[in-house]
Amino acid sequence: MTDKCNLNKHIKCVHLKIIRKTCSICGKGFPVNKSYVTHMLSQHGIGERCACTLCPKTFNRKSGLREHMRRAHSHVKSLSCEICGMAFKFKQLLNTHMRVHSTDQPFPCGKCPKRFKSRYARKAHEHTHTGIMFECAICERSYRYKSLLNMHMRKMHPEKDEPLVAEESAGHSMSSE
Repeated sequence: MTDKCNLNKHIKCVHLKIIRKTCSICGKGFPVNKSYVTHMLSQHGIGERCACTLCPKTFNRKSGLREHMRRAHSHVKSLSCEICGMAFKFKQLLNTHMRVHSTDQPFPCGKCPKRFKSRYARKAHEHTHTGIMFECAICERSYRYKSLLNMHMRKMHPEKDEPLVAEESAGHSMSSE
């Protein structure tokens, strides 16, 4: 800490856990006033909440409102991939995207030796082990993946807005285009 006063506050709050404020309703003690204010709002409904000006949500802390504004109402994508330039709002999304450029496959299938770059890809693959088929309700072609049925619908039945999906057991034969 650069300021001795802040260092003393830190030691008292974090290491010594000296109680500075006590809840008069339930008796719980707090070393930091902000924790007390949050407790009063969340546990006893006492105090002012921070309201979003763009939607009905409210928050116990200003930091919660700031995070909500960034996630829900901001379109700024300040992080970009150094390899392909794709832009992201959040570091976690950028980190997940970076697997596209990597050979790492950290998500193994639980039923076979295959490995995948994302949880979503693994989950879609693991669905094939269930024997469930996705059948087109218009022409009765069947697919192991819902995404293949959706592609079929866009290509073969573009007049239909929503794909008509009938999940059936493995008794149907699988066909492809």
